[in-house]
Amino acid sequence: MGQTPKLNNSGDDIWLYDNQDKIIDYIAYGSGSEVNTPPASVLNLWDNTYQSSLIGASNGQSISLTPNGQDTNVSACWEATTTGNSSTRCTNYLPTRDTDTIANRVTSVGESNNGATAVNAKLLLVKRITRINNQDLTDIVDGLSNVAVTAANYVPEPFASDDNYITWPAGYLRGLINAGTVKPGDELEYTIYFLSQGPSNATNVKFCDLVPSSTTFISTAFNGNTPGDGGLTVADQGIALALGSSSPTVYLTNIEDASDRGRFYTANELAPSYCGANTNGAVVVSITRSPDLPNLAKDFYGFVRFRARVK
Repeated sequence: MGQTPKLNNSGDDIWLYDNQDKIIDYIAYGSGSEVNTPPASVLNLWDNTYQSSLIGASNGQSISLTPNGQDTNVSACWEATTTGNSSTRCTNYLPTRDTDTIANRVTSVGESNNGATAVNAKLLLVKRITRINNQDLTDIVDGLSNVAVTAANYVPEPFASDDNYITWPAGYLRGLINAGTVKPGDELEYTIYFLSQGPSNATNVKFCDLVPSSTTFISTAFNGNTPGDGGLTVADQGIALALGSSSPTVYLTNIEDASDRGRFYTANELAPSYCGANTNGAVVVSITRSPDLPNLAKDFYGFVRFRARVK
């Protein structure tokens, strides 16, 4: 909104249209003359019962919807970020949080303002190549000192310093980021380590990793190992999961069955929205699951592992 006119601090409204000029969403805050006549009530886009309470946001503070992504077309679930104003009026309320790194701003820019994990929970993720063909890679490397070489042998990390966090078990994060030159037919093993940083327990943790381009997911990578996780269907196993262990705890089938917490989605198959664009396959695992592991306590760790062949 760097142009004029801008949104007014004392009150304003936002109209969202589709490419057919049909209004599909609306929000207003405040009750001043800046607020236009809302869309017709028959469209059920906005209930202004609590609209005037949204005028209380401070300079540099955003207005956030809670629970994140659940648009109910009422003003009851909007609040000035972190104030808790809607906690007594919004069904399934989750506290909104400040994700802005600028000290004078209280906003949820760039991230979910709340989410599936507890508000004060954080999950660290570190990805490594842990095997090439039949050779296990036991190196311990620092993510801060590596650079990309090719798409097939480089794996970027969400946060480069996550592998230096103090409570990772000693020697746990084995594997390489730059694994050298690979050629068609080579088999690569990818391991994604996770650690619950806390301070709150992480709940409803669902994991997805996209199969790197120029590789093909190996659906039979862990066949021959003892099936785990209570899977009821005998099928190929292409996913390994470790829970609080340096070795796989269970091996998961690639299909969705009654009690298996893992699944593989083929290229362009409709995968969960949190996976992003599934153009080459996606590995999905529900890491937390009742009753065996309903949450991840602080410092709980493990990994998800799969293999792919270079095209």
